[in-house]
Amino acid sequence: MRHIFCAFFYLICATYFFSKSALADIEILQKSYLTQSDYWGETAQVRLDNFISVTNANPQQNQDLFFAFESIRKFQFNALESDWNLGSRYSDLEGFQFWIKELKTEYQLAIPSLKTEVGLKLGRFYHTNLKMDSIWGLGLVEAQFRGDPLTPIHQGLTGLSVWTKLGNLEFSLFASPLSLPDTGVAYNIQDGRLISNSPWFTQAPTSVVYQGQVVPLSYNLDINNRLDLLVNPSLLASVRTKLYGLGFNFNAGIIPSNQFFIEVNPIARVDSNNEAFVQANVVPELLPKAILALKLDKQIKLTNIWAEFFSENHQLNQRQGNSEIYQSEIFDHTFLAFGLDSKISFKAMDFDYGFSYLRNPNRTKLNNFNEFQFANYIYNNAFETRMALTFFPSLFSISLNFKYDLDESAFLASPRFTYKTKDNIQIYSQYDLIGRASDENIQGFLAEQAANDRFTVGINYVF
Repeated sequence: MRHIFCAFFYLICATYFFSKSALADIEILQKSYLTQSDYWGETAQVRLDNFISVTNANPQQNQDLFFAFESIRKFQFNALESDWNLGSRYSDLEGFQFWIKELKTEYQLAIPSLKTEVGLKLGRFYHTNLKMDSIWGLGLVEAQFRGDPLTPIHQGLTGLSVWTKLGNLEFSLFASPLSLPDTGVAYNIQDGRLISNSPWFTQAPTSVVYQGQVVPLSYNLDINNRLDLLVNPSLLASVRTKLYGLGFNFNAGIIPSNQFFIEVNPIARVDSNNEAFVQANVVPELLPKAILALKLDKQIKLTNIWAEFFSENHQLNQRQGNSEIYQSEIFDHTFLAFGLDSKISFKAMDFDYGFSYLRNPNRTKLNNFNEFQFANYIYNNAFETRMALTFFPSLFSISLNFKYDLDESAFLASPRFTYKTKDNIQIYSQYDLIGRASDENIQGFLAEQAANDRFTVGINYVF
């Protein structure tokens, strides 16, 4: 523990003194209701996580030291515009991870004689930008980086989009031959067991009922160089318009799921001690699904009111209905969500706030033969609120993100304190408190993470 704290203190000092000779005129804009920053340039981050409620004989497993680097850049040459928004991090417990929010090139052209505009985008970019994905982190259409599942990072789709704008109407068509799904917690297979150093890892089943008997399960997962897992075509058509101040955004098409569904072909084996076990040949797969998404929003002064509807229909094949293959649960979902975001400025203070409610009124199970509960959405019936108070000219802010899952009777409360200096240094601390009902039979995202209360301290430096 001592060497971790020493390393962290050294990096704080090194970052501070280095910043004295760096450029000090870079503007840092605060999106306080999300407790995140929006800037142009690079950011280096050092963060120490302390998991204060995890009982573990090894104290180092209750701490994780992060080094992170993010870059946001934009370039323009005549009618071509390129930008990226990407990041990476290294931690003691999870090793190296990275994410790509956006990495695209866009071309647009105005045709005055037709009173229209046309354009295309190529790369990774936000296409639907549903609040269900950006705020709730569901991964319905656009993928999430879940290395820190309490605050998933919303990522874009990868492909080509062609669009045209006629007055208030905008039509776009997105197509792609591949899919980059949700990523996150690192794990590997050792002696037939799925293991991970991450405190967020949820253990997979260790036994299975095979031919009427409960037998140990040994995993065999070999997906090295399996690029075919990512070859999944997408086709999305979108219409955007605004009528009487009401924004209308409609999306429909075929896309692959953002979560791997697990097929397991069980094979009976006998080890050297003549003990029976089942070898689980694991085959992950992204299933195609037809989707329909509708978003409405209305801007009233500094307040944005919105509502969203989403429905999906997975396309199963004969193999996924085979009773001899154990599978992760496959559901079709329908989601409804509504909320608002607003901001109030008073003298030397800004108060950002927002709230929303998410409901899954329809969930239909498609496969009746399964033993593996891997893939599912993290919320089905919950509400959340965000609020932050920023003081000027000190740039000190206090914020709170709060989510409550009505099905699990569990909550996540994340108060955060941030201070920014004139030297583009941001110092922050955050406490993530997860509470749940005492009923041990409740299963779900927050219930599974209830032991991971966390206190975080960190420093960001913007180049």
